[in-house]
Amino acid sequence: MRKTALTAILAMGLGGLAGATTIFDAATDNTVLLNNGVADTGSMTLSGGPGNLVLTNANGSFNMGGFVSIEHINALNASDLTATDTVTLSLRVDSIAGTWRANGAQFGIVGDAANPSGTNNFLVGIEAANTGSDVAILSSWISTGLGFDAQEASVLNGFGMEIAANVAGYTITLSDIVVANSTVAGINNGATSATISGSFAPGDFVNYFGNGHLYFAAQRYNTSPATDPLVTTISEASIAVETQTNPLLAVAPGMLSLELLAPDTSVAGTLAASYSVGANSSSDIEVVSLVADAGFSASMGSTTLGLGNPDEEIIVTFNNSVGLTNLGDTTNSTLVVTWTEVGSGVTNTAEVALDVTYIPEAPSAPDHGLVVFEASTGNTTLFSNNVKGDDSNVALSGASPDLLLAVDGGDFFSGGFASTESIETLLGAALTSNDTVMISLTVDSVTHTGSSELRSRGIEFGMSAEAISSGGGSASNFVVRIGGAGNGTVI
Repeated sequence: MRKTALTAILAMGLGGLAGATTIFDAATDNTVLLNNGVADTGSMTLSGGPGNLVLTNANGSFNMGGFVSIEHINALNASDLTATDTVTLSLRVDSIAGTWRANGAQFGIVGDAANPSGTNNFLVGIEAANTGSDVAILSSWISTGLGFDAQEASVLNGFGMEIAANVAGYTITLSDIVVANSTVAGINNGATSATISGSFAPGDFVNYFGNGHLYFAAQRYNTSPATDPLVTTISEASIAVETQTNPLLAVAPGMLSLELLAPDTSVAGTLAASYSVGANSSSDIEVVSLVADAGFSASMGSTTLGLGNPDEEIIVTFNNSVGLTNLGDTTNSTLVVTWTEVGSGVTNTAEVALDVTYIPEAPSAPDHGLVVFEASTGNTTLFSNNVKGDDSNVALSGASPDLLLAVDGGDFFSGGFASTESIETLLGAALTSNDTVMISLTVDSVTHTGSSELRSRGIEFGMSAEAISSGGGSASNFVVRIGGAGNGTVI
């Protein structure tokens, strides 16, 4: 069995783009203030001008306040977005002073200038530290964590964010932050910038971004609005549009992670190559080469993409010629896709990060015909924790598979049974490294009478080093516990 894990990142060969035109630069006369309506009994102001905006929120606790562009992108652009356009939203926060709260700061587009909590949004949020400082796409038709945090102090000291979007997908770049708790390959803890991308479904870009209004907001905390307002200084909050004049090749995702499960010696995954037409040209694209190393190779059915064949699969194969042998062994490579617009004489590249992890062969399933123990009243020993009761408050009756364990002690009393003999005694031989032991339990029901109920230690099952020891009493035990209601039913 092979397992392929994909990380949603997009690799784009960006060729033939006209110069970007800035269609919006936030100011006091082209934005309106808005907030989430929570404790909005104080005041909020936006002062200064483009390059030197100051947002001051002196409302009450947990108020999320900011500004939104009056016009949507289609109106600002004086024409509707098309599949050949790229929109770039840029934000530069110089500082955030005061005490902020859980929702931190959010930036992107909203579909309704009067309702930033709608679903036609694309917002990137940096949460405050009290909720983990997660970086995520939220309040959107896409909602997903991006796999890393931004240290709060670095954000409050000023940061940059850029969201570039076109018909193929989005690329989010954060700068002047400190990355923490990252689970994303290539985004390392301690890094001061991070870039991550993903793809859009057909129509997403034109429909949502065209009708989107630029939006920025930050949430204040429960401190004195008059003496501790949340003050955000902003040197840029802008929208730029550039038109793709020539055809474009996009390869998604931009990272492919494979798992090689022994005894297989090779594993394959797929990438999607897609063609989009340019504003000034609809020529075909020719993929010139697919190059990778470290045991990776790639191929595709047709290397020509165009209006008549806009989508092709790239098959990436890993052959274990590098000799991965141990659990967790990993090797990495980069697939370089070189392509050209037919007749242009210009080559472009798109790169995809590749990695594979080796998973050794799982042990064979145990032989269920060799059953060395089946619990009964004659081969078990009863025990208790001697809290408000003793072993006399524990009873086992019936016969397998219909055993009944009765525990009747005071508060926090625990009782149960253990096999009289050890596993090796039951087997009649010492265990070896080639053996597999399966210990099975089926509980049909747990009932109680009066005020009795399952308490914090709940149910414990497994292997105990001593036949009369409760499961938690020895470092030589291997016990699984399902905690009772007093402990949150934790396994």
